[in-house]
Amino acid sequence: MESILVCSVEGGNEIRTIVCSNRMSNSVFKNLEVLHINNVLRLRSVCQGRIPHGSLAQLNSLTLTKCPELKKIFSDEIITESENLELKANALPRLKNLLLIDLPNLKSIWVDDSLEWPSLQRVQISECHMLKRLPFNDFSAAILRYVEGQQSWWEALEWQDDAFRQSLQSILHLQIAQPQVCM
Repeated sequence: MESILVCSVEGGNEIRTIVCSNRMSNSVFKNLEVLHINNVLRLRSVCQGRIPHGSLAQLNSLTLTKCPELKKIFSDEIITESENLELKANALPRLKNLLLIDLPNLKSIWVDDSLEWPSLQRVQISECHMLKRLPFNDFSAAILRYVEGQQSWWEALEWQDDAFRQSLQSILHLQIAQPQVCM
């Protein structure tokens, strides 16, 4: 799995998680740059359990579409068995694009806003009405340049920091109709 750069999972009806790593000691998908998951009907999470440091370290684009049972993308134990918060905070250092479409039960991207998103530039979210919080703040997503979502979803979001919500207004693109998937 070390040499995989792009992974596309389409229509796997029995898949519940992409990386389940309760007993892993070596990093997984350490060179993976693009992960596209579409129409995986029973998917519940992308990563579950304690994942060794270096896993998904090169991931720069994550696309999830039409996964009706998906509730959380990453567990709060995503990185390493170490209690080193710095490792956990830098779990996805190169992620630039996050696209979430038609995930009706998605409640969580990340457990809180403690994860640093040093490369995140573009977030597109549509038909994810159960997602009430974004997992970043003005410090953790400093270079975020584009946020797209449905107006009804945006208005229903819960914010710890209203100033951060206001700061996103200049890069916010609200949808009224069905989304156009673009990357």
